[in-house]
Amino acid sequence: MSNQIKLEQLSAIMDVLKLAEKLKFELRHSWLSNGRQESVAEHTWRMSLMAILIEPQSGDQKD
Repeated sequence: MSNQIKLEQLSAIMDVLKLAEKLKFELRHSWLSNGRQESVAEHTWRMSLMAILIEPQSGDQKD
């Protein structure tokens, strides 16, 4: 893989990360159990963590 392609891929990754950072400022239209409104980024983080922790229990494991 050439250095030019690597730089283009890194640039594309940085563009996605910059876009994802904006999710911190987008509030969801629902509320947490403590009454606070959460951002899209907070919600996405929590849902991703749930998926990572629950996946081993999904039954798709090969023993």
